[in-house]
Amino acid sequence: MTSFLTHPSLHTFLNCPKLHFSHNPKPLRFTITYASLPARDRIIDFGKYKGRMLGTLPSTYLKWVSNNLRARDFEEWANLADQVLQDPIYNDRVEWEYAQKLLNGDVLNTNSKSESEGIVTDLLEISERFGWDNEDKIGWKKIDFEMLGTSKGGRIPRVKVKKDDELIKSKIDEDRKVELREKRDERRDRVRSRRSIHSENKKIRVKNVVEIESKDERNKNLKGKEKFESNTEVYNPFPGREMLLRKVINRRGIKLDI
Repeated sequence: MTSFLTHPSLHTFLNCPKLHFSHNPKPLRFTITYASLPARDRIIDFGKYKGRMLGTLPSTYLKWVSNNLRARDFEEWANLADQVLQDPIYNDRVEWEYAQKLLNGDVLNTNSKSESEGIVTDLLEISERFGWDNEDKIGWKKIDFEMLGTSKGGRIPRVKVKKDDELIKSKIDEDRKVELREKRDERRDRVRSRRSIHSENKKIRVKNVVEIESKDERNKNLKGKEKFESNTEVYNPFPGREMLLRKVINRRGIKLDI
């Protein structure tokens, strides 16, 4: 059994103890409450990872502990492994394991591009799937990848999710933009309509002017023709039917009362 002097939580207690004093009229009593460590920061005291924090262990090993050490003195460690696997901070290490396998060559690169380009493409796909913020260089520099999954390892920077107020404001701004766009389109339609009507009216006026000018020109030509015909004597060499009959009758000596 692990004694108090060798217990891993002793170091934390000495650094940041929480002491609560209670005074009674009778003999003075001190009540000491130890600062509890989260499961991810507990140091395992057996196996091949002995001396390491649970949050730094591979997820496959924690799952093995959870599934196989459910008896006697190891049941506590199985329960701690369950807590770590459900810890959102340890989830950063679980996600990073995918990228680590790719970087170590444990995953076959099926990308059609060259090996280096394929790895970069796959890493970008992983980061996009998990919502990592690749632009936050300062946040990535703060990560201690050996301690990732514990309270000392830092967190993987992620694309910030907008809060409800920001979403509402964004929705209002978007609706406002749509409203302004619709009003702008309506103004453009009105301007186009006015221009179209003005153009049609202009065409009609031009057409009427042309028709009037053409009509005046035709009337002018017609009047000039009538005037010319009235002033010009028309010579017709054909004498007419009646005159022709008279000439024939006169030649034959026939008297005809007409």
